[in-house]
Amino acid sequence: MKDPIQKEIVRSTPAGPIQIRSFCTPTEIQSYRFDDQFGTHAQYKSIYTKRETLERHAGQADANVVLALKSREQIVGFGVFSHPEPDERWTELGPGIMMEIKAVEVSRNLRAFKIAGDLVRLMLEHPRIEQMIAYMVGYSWTWDLDATNPTSA
Repeated sequence: MKDPIQKEIVRSTPAGPIQIRSFCTPTEIQSYRFDDQFGTHAQYKSIYTKRETLERHAGQADANVVLALKSREQIVGFGVFSHPEPDERWTELGPGIMMEIKAVEVSRNLRAFKIAGDLVRLMLEHPRIEQMIAYMVGYSWTWDLDATNPTSA
């Protein structure tokens, strides 16, 4: 895929405007920093907590790293849409056929503002989406349930 067109959504929130940008490049990502909400909590560890991980995915052919940015410098959400790892069975179908939504995460204090939906929407606005199979695996150990304020009914 040659130079995909970067798209941007601006979501107004009580915390201020959030820019959600698709096809972020490794160079762009280098200038951003993660919000303090990402990291390790009592029952949960963020999947990606280092810029280098996002940079690596953004540098892969066809990958789409979508970032939610506050003040154009702070990562408050991210989505990673890229090829499966080489040792996964999905690769047996051949190169470029399968693409995985590897991560969707938003800072705990911004989760009520529909940013995750925007991240997914821009990940799937991929120029080759009609020629591939997109999938997502949801492992329960990747869910931040402590921050959901569950109630017993």
